[in-house]
Amino acid sequence: MHDITHRKARNSDSEAIQNILIPIFREYNIRLPDNYSLADIDSLEEEYLDRSGEFIVFKREQAIIGFFALLPSVKNQVELKRLYLTASERGQGLGKFMLKEALRIARKSGYAKIHLETVSYFVEAISLYRKFGFKKNTCTTLAQGHDIAMIMDL
Repeated sequence: MHDITHRKARNSDSEAIQNILIPIFREYNIRLPDNYSLADIDSLEEEYLDRSGEFIVFKREQAIIGFFALLPSVKNQVELKRLYLTASERGQGLGKFMLKEALRIARKSGYAKIHLETVSYFVEAISLYRKFGFKKNTCTTLAQGHDIAMIMDL
């Protein structure tokens, strides 16, 4: 991971992030709801950073290769959102590195729990979450398009 850098996202990163997201949805045959929006990506700073959240991009050389977001949710909890990595970067431990960084930031920020929603097509990601201690969260209403909710004590 010595040649990987990371930083807070800026609105100017939006296009590069969408250029990673959309092919991943196709790769995993994710059928997006008709009302699905990438508006949060178009306004990263406003949707995440200005709302006491984080949006972190990971770069190799000058190219964004992955990212994740953290957004405060219910009392003393944070939601892990949009943890994605380009296909060419998977299988090298970078997803684990990214998740560790997300958990480090969440703990440092004083949250007691971290939760997420995803789809069962992301088998590798779900396995990674479980290895880190995420458990099935049955005490939530899933957002449209998601079929799995997970939670973990920090």
